[in-house]
Amino acid sequence: MAIPIKTTEQLGGSNSIVTPNTATNDTITLKAGEMQTIQLFTAQATTSGTFVDFTGIPSNAKKITVMFSNGSTSGTSGVIVQLGSGTIATTGYIGTNGVFYTTNIAGAISITNGIALKYSSVAAETFRGEVALKTFGGNIWLGTSICSGTNYPEVFAGSGEITLAGTLDRIRITTVNGTDIFDAGSVNILVEC
Repeated sequence: MAIPIKTTEQLGGSNSIVTPNTATNDTITLKAGEMQTIQLFTAQATTSGTFVDFTGIPSNAKKITVMFSNGSTSGTSGVIVQLGSGTIATTGYIGTNGVFYTTNIAGAISITNGIALKYSSVAAETFRGEVALKTFGGNIWLGTSICSGTNYPEVFAGSGEITLAGTLDRIRITTVNGTDIFDAGSVNILVEC
């Protein structure tokens, strides 16, 4: 069921969401400044280079989804997301990522330099998936990931955490070793405040 959002002008200065066609006409009233904003950044090609950066992330971001479409790298290193406040944090991550085939669990590995989309790769394999980042408060960010690859019927899944020195303002997409080159696809982020 769609929920129409009435504007401030329609409501005489208050922000409300009114659910239609209910016996009681339930209303959720939001205080000024509580309205959620969603911003889709401009997609970046992952066809060259060892990393892609997104900067200018709003300081009140609560959730960021990093989305990968038909990505590929030149080598076997996995793909990770790194966060930053002023500079990219390359250490201090706690997390694990594993791969699951149709018949078994193939393996998992601890990741300490990012939140892994996939911990390993095969050159020329394409992949797609996302890393969902959510703030825990106090500059603590938690991430969960899910990704499928084309080399086998495989799914990568994982989670991670980092505490930044300050407010998150940038994200980097790179590889675990930092030297494999992206050679196909694109990446984008969706920021919710």
